Amino acid sequence: MKILITGAGGSLGSGLAEALDVAHELVLSDYFDMKTDSEYRRADMRVLDEVLPLARGCDFIVHTPAWHGMHGGQKSEADFWQLNVDGTFNILQSALQHNVRRMVWISSVSIAHWEKDKYGFTKFIGEHLCGYYHRVHNFRICMLRPWDFTPYGSDFIRYGERLLGGGVDRRDVIAATVRAIEAVNEGTVQYDAFEIGKDHPFTPEELAAFKTDPKGVIENLWPGYGDIIDKYDIKFPERPLVCDLKRTKEVLGYSPRYNFGSFLAELQKRDAGGRPVR
Repeated sequence: MKILITGAGGSLGSGLAEALDVAHELVLSDYFDMKTDSEYRRADMRVLDEVLPLARGCDFIVHTPAWHGMHGGQKSEADFWQLNVDGTFNILQSALQHNVRRMVWISSVSIAHWEKDKYGFTKFIGEHLCGYYHRVHNFRICMLRPWDFTPYGSDFIRYGERLLGGGVDRRDVIAATVRAIEAVNEGTVQYDAFEIGKDHPFTPEELAAFKTDPKGVIENLWPGYGDIIDKYDIKFPERPLVCDLKRTKEVLGYSPRYNFGSFLAELQKRDAGGRPVR
């Protein structure tokens, strides 16, 4: 299958290119020049005339580019609209022109705050654009709503602390996107949206106890890591953020692999092997 990945130079796009390269023919696109062995089509997603040719000869599109919440203080409402909304409309127009009616579109859990958040609002509009093309032009579109998978740099402790808050492992977002491509091709998903986050086994009672005894709750779930938690002075939130992944597991058929427990196990290995954690 010939898959177009837009935003191929970004965190998700580059990871997808690595994950899909063996089994599929890839067409990569971004607004800057890239060195790649795959076919490359440079385009600014905000410019319709540059975007229209992108889907030519492709079978599937994964659309990833967007300004995110982390860009809120740097980018204006106009910036967010032009890339997140106009860019989505433009790639849908390209898909329509070249009869590519299968797509994965990257949304965000920030859509929950669409009424007061410029990022969430543009994702809200984007999902409705996808819905229009599904209803009117018979597109099959899977929309993914990941938690924050922005790169955490070389600070492994920060990465782990984020997993108890708004973070999700980039590898899970990549793997879920690959599964979404399969689900659209299979016809399992015609038009639907799925949350992509970490999978933590906290019970309601453990969540209630977390504020006063976070380490005790963690030790109960993942025994044997108390010393490593103390050594690296891992900070806990008042209450972990928990994802509702029931539909993601049941319909999309995907379960995340990485959570705070897998972080603790990896941290212990790094510590024992003298590998850097900050």
